[in-house]
Amino acid sequence: ENRDPSITEIKVIDTYWSDHCRHTTFSTAIEKVNIEEGLYTRALVKSYEAYLKSREFVYGETNRDETLMDIAVITMKEMRKRGLLEDLDASDEINACSIKVNIETNNGTEEYLVMFKNETHNHPTEIEPFGGAATCLGGAIRDPLSGRTYVYQAMRVTGAADPTVSIEETLKGKLPQRTITLGAAH
Repeated sequence: ENRDPSITEIKVIDTYWSDHCRHTTFSTAIEKVNIEEGLYTRALVKSYEAYLKSREFVYGETNRDETLMDIAVITMKEMRKRGLLEDLDASDEINACSIKVNIETNNGTEEYLVMFKNETHNHPTEIEPFGGAATCLGGAIRDPLSGRTYVYQAMRVTGAADPTVSIEETLKGKLPQRTITLGAAH
């Protein structure tokens, strides 16, 4: 207080509010949803309709944009509104879910926060599959550590399209999905 921030403090804030850390692209409005006919059409339509029903319950009638972030957090918001998340550590931060748990220790019962962290690195993985996947796991470990959390488990799930599609169908200048999937898995 009562001083100018140091260059380090400014850089920390700059990094924290970057798209890399805040995933602001997840706030992009989804303007049109088109579910193609196929094996999973009914399940996808049912899931999308459930999402819309949850939105109506959580927000009421609204012109609020549908976004990937909203899809990711709508179930939590509905459960919270229904009073089913009493152990949720509520904050403005939505980059990780934290719940409060009581842990028995040698000193008695202590309140701990358990964090669940999701890390996305689809763009870096699409450009350089192995390195992108590796930095994804690095972020999944780094981010909780920055919250003074002990990391005990991590899992990498590649967000690639169908790896069985023929190479001829690959967009110009892009890696084939099979290359991305295999590279990210090694």
